Amino acid sequence: MLGEGNAPINIGNTTVEVGKEGTIASSQGGMLGKLARVNINPASLQKVGNNLFVPSDGQVTPVPAGAGAIHQGRLEQSNANSVRAMTQMIDANRGFESYMKVIQQLDGIDSQANQIGRLG
Repeated sequence: MLGEGNAPINIGNTTVEVGKEGTIASSQGGMLGKLARVNINPASLQKVGNNLFVPSDGQVTPVPAGAGAIHQGRLEQSNANSVRAMTQMIDANRGFESYMKVIQQLDGIDSQANQIGRLG
């Protein structure tokens, strides 16, 4: 893990506590470092591994102090509403089925009209 100024932060086997501003302190009372918080242009990222990206131009800008906070032990939630997405998918599927039935009925009417035209 890298801290400010690309300094490595070694945690070891101790329990750590992360402060809202990114400071990392060990359970033994020592300050281990501070997380580097930066902004990166997503368009400039280059894929290096399966889940690893690096900025291709090397340009990163530090996040200004007071912009956002770090919360230890919290999970980031999705911005997608799965229930709403499922109901939208069901509505789309029902609409598709209805249109398919209309097309099948129109196809049947066309074939009947063709048969009537042949008899006459």
